Amino acid sequence: MYDIPLNSDAPGQCWDGTNRGVPLPNGQYAFEADVLLRDSRRQKQTGSIALIR
Repeated sequence: MYDIPLNSDAPGQCWDGTNRGVPLPNGQYAFEADVLLRDSRRQKQTGSIALIR
């Protein structure tokens, strides 16, 4: 399990497929995100992403 923090207020910023600068192997990764919306509400989102290089 990896804990990969991504803090951003830039709309186009995304995860680059690394953990602390080290590329992760291909695979299916689950995520949980705590999103702060523009109106100051928080929203929790979960899902999965396929990492394919």
